[in-house]
Amino acid sequence: MVRLSDLAEVRATDPDKAKELGATPLFPAPAPGQSRFVRARELQDLLLLKGVNLARIQFSGSSQVKIVGAAGDLPDLPTEAPSFSRQRRANQRAAEAICTLLREYVSPDTPWNVEATVATEHVRQVADPGHQVIARGGAEPWTGPQQFELSVQTAEGVVRVPVDAQVTIPDAVVVVRHSLPRGVLVRRADVELRHDADASAIAAVFHDLESVVGMETTQSVPEGRLLSGDMVRPPLWVRRGEVVTVYARAAGIRVRTQARARDDGSRGELVAVESLNDRKTFFARVCGIREVEVFARAVRAEPDESAVREPLGKVQRVAQY
Repeated sequence: MVRLSDLAEVRATDPDKAKELGATPLFPAPAPGQSRFVRARELQDLLLLKGVNLARIQFSGSSQVKIVGAAGDLPDLPTEAPSFSRQRRANQRAAEAICTLLREYVSPDTPWNVEATVATEHVRQVADPGHQVIARGGAEPWTGPQQFELSVQTAEGVVRVPVDAQVTIPDAVVVVRHSLPRGVLVRRADVELRHDADASAIAAVFHDLESVVGMETTQSVPEGRLLSGDMVRPPLWVRRGEVVTVYARAAGIRVRTQARARDDGSRGELVAVESLNDRKTFFARVCGIREVEVFARAVRAEPDESAVREPLGKVQRVAQY
């Protein structure tokens, strides 16, 4: 808003009256870069509209004044919020430029994950597909919160855009180095660790070699395939149809016999076995290669009511199994 003090020098015997008259608002200021001429007669009419008594005021000086609007004279107006799609496009272009920087100057084989956020006032320049976007900046270790600067080539020139980004690298996962047939044990030379950006979409992947070395494949695994939990299992120590040694353990007693396995089983699993003598079936836990074990009920001794009591009170007992 243009006030009287912006157009003229106000003098009065009372300084407070001069200050009050100079603060009288007249009209809105011109737009930035535009101008307006105000003549003395027009100024008098504006003061009359504001209720100022002109009979007590004298005018002197120029017959007109030129007013030029400047950006610094106007209050900052709120920036219009960009649309969701434009904001997302700007963030994506910024992330792609940062990934290009990291692949060129840090590691070309690392699957970098970048989440960048472009400030509202720069979304339009960055989102425009006709503007070239080049990133620079960042610091070691190159992961975590990072600060970059985008150079955006526009028709008006290069615009520097600061961008905050979160840089991550996917966890390393176990990958098969060469094809493995079904039913073989995985050796350390068969697998290796690699960074794979798509591994998060696969359930039960392995992140260390020790977890898979010594496991047995349950299916054929092609070269370069991520190794997941459904492709391997602990090695089979008991196979269906094999004759296995059965150990029955009780307190201080161990009995050994033989039976035929009716299931496949790995260490610690329960399998059904069939007695070679009477063909009865029972369950046993796998404890070794072609070995299973069962735990017998503890022996309990009870007094025999029919037994004759001795004079000294001794009781004859029989063992019940």
